[in-house]
Amino acid sequence: MIEEFQWLLRKEEIEFEKKKFKGILAGKAYKYSRNIDGLIRTRILIFAMSLIVFYPVLTNYLFHEYLDIQFFIERIVFCAILVTSGLLFNKYRVLSIILAVIPVLIISSTYLIYPGTFHIRTGAFMLAIAMVILIGIYHDFQCKKIKRELEAAVNENT
Repeated sequence: MIEEFQWLLRKEEIEFEKKKFKGILAGKAYKYSRNIDGLIRTRILIFAMSLIVFYPVLTNYLFHEYLDIQFFIERIVFCAILVTSGLLFNKYRVLSIILAVIPVLIISSTYLIYPGTFHIRTGAFMLAIAMVILIGIYHDFQCKKIKRELEAAVNENT
């Protein structure tokens, strides 16, 4: 996955992932690349959510010829937050992930507040998306931890 989506990562992560390790360090390097894949998936999901969040506005307008301007502006703001979060992902990972979860949680809470709009599938979907995005924080911490371990082991051997 890293080869196809290199543009989603930091340059130092790409360079570090290309290093070859032997023995036990090869297993740690494999774990590092798996966590890098998790970060790529998280960033792709953040960008995809900006489209998914806008989907109800498009379907209401295209299929029912109904445009609620307040709903439209709300979803534009959420899309802007998600796109901004995706663009800031390489510089501020944890902040970006938390910022991306906020619109998802607000949307799922609005389904609970407004009467007649709660659907268990929609609520479960939004909460699952929030959890998958939040797992990106785990991947980020694991990448940092494994990278420190690998660099320490390389420095010991030299």
